[in-house]
Amino acid sequence: MRILVAEDTRAAGWSPVGDLRRNGHRTVVVGTGHAAVTACRQADLVLLDLRLPDLDGLEVCRRIRETTRVPVIALTDAATGIERVLALRAGADDCLDKPCTFQELLARIEALARRSGPGAGPLPAVGPMTLGPLHIDTGAREVRVSGAPVALTRKEFDLLHGLARHAGSVVGRQHLMREVWRLDEGVGVRASRTLDTHVSSLRRKLGHGEWIRSARGVGFQLALEPTGAAAAARPRTSPPRGVLVAVSDADTRTALVSQLRRHGCHARACGTGAEALAVHEAFDLLLVNAQLPDMDGVEVCRRVRAVGDMPVIAITAPGRTLDRILFLRAGADDCVAHQDDPRELLARAEAVLRRARSDRPRPRGSALRRGRLRLDTTTGGVRFADRAVRLTRKEFELLHRLASEPRTVHARARLIADIWGAGAGCPGSGPGSGPGSRPGSGRTLDTHVSAVRSKIGLPGLIVTVRGVGFRFGEA
Repeated sequence: MRILVAEDTRAAGWSPVGDLRRNGHRTVVVGTGHAAVTACRQADLVLLDLRLPDLDGLEVCRRIRETTRVPVIALTDAATGIERVLALRAGADDCLDKPCTFQELLARIEALARRSGPGAGPLPAVGPMTLGPLHIDTGAREVRVSGAPVALTRKEFDLLHGLARHAGSVVGRQHLMREVWRLDEGVGVRASRTLDTHVSSLRRKLGHGEWIRSARGVGFQLALEPTGAAAAARPRTSPPRGVLVAVSDADTRTALVSQLRRHGCHARACGTGAEALAVHEAFDLLLVNAQLPDMDGVEVCRRVRAVGDMPVIAITAPGRTLDRILFLRAGADDCVAHQDDPRELLARAEAVLRRARSDRPRPRGSALRRGRLRLDTTTGGVRFADRAVRLTRKEFELLHRLASEPRTVHARARLIADIWGAGAGCPGSGPGSGPGSRPGSGRTLDTHVSAVRSKIGLPGLIVTVRGVGFRFGEA
């Protein structure tokens, strides 16, 4: 693996470079943030020290994420966890306190490599950008609002484009002044007022002052969501829709579920490994700890990974480096200490889901329509008769597969293999084919078909072909 290590080469301290080379990795070491941004396209993974002499490490992370999907592990020596949260929000895939054991670093590198694959290269180029009623043609440098042209100066266009590339996120004042006016850190009050003047002019010309929001003392945010090609190319960061919390301690379970729900997640708790294995496929993310009453959490993780690619985050006790390594080796995507700031748990969950989403091949086209049914293949959204329908990831994949070939009868075994993985096995065969059958079995397929029919509210949407499988019905 080609690993780019960005660290301050002038400062003495812990460095993973020697151990990486001894383990057969090819490493390139750079000492500045600008060099890291330039070299990241040729790397399979970036180890990014957040303390660099020329650029803030968070800014380096943002710039890398703007141009490539290469996995990034941020390294920090901060005394608090807030820098880990900020790094993950800036686009890092993982964040580690340094110094750390090389065994854990290696396990985390391998966990990222499992998710990365061929999708880690440069992001696809995005031409025209559409954000609700706002359309930005980057080639012609033209802007339209609800089809009507808007005359902008060159700097106003560059400023709007800079905000649009990070739509929904706050973009720092320094970042905007550097990108639009090519000004370095420490610019004076006059330059800062120039930015405010241009923002004010943009609000007036667009005719919707609420679109550009001010974050006092920080920067500005374009409060519009991208659609089409811009949305497909942009790494998506959003709270997980459904989280299964498999934790043995009742108080910890209750606290985690409460925290997740306060942040807009649908969360459910279970206290045993058997229950987690029985229901986990109805969720987007699994949180599991090491000590479950009926089986080891590492074994739960291993079984989940054996039948699919569901994202898994392990919750371990502080200081249990060996537990973290075992979980990562068993297929977990990340590990977090259970008493950490809930904001870090959410940030890690979003980073894991971001990787999982970008790793999955996207069906061609942005939308699939069948009668009153509309499937948005970019966002995973579903609407039936203009009503939003909330499906889990596997339910969406099942419905999309059937709707994509509405005249085809899809064999049960083929659906199970394609949606739950080739190792899922054949339906209803072998041990465990009864009520407690393992994930990926025929019973799981039947459960998902039933759930889709119920959520859409149309029993004839999926037709059962007895002894063969299923086909798409009427919508």
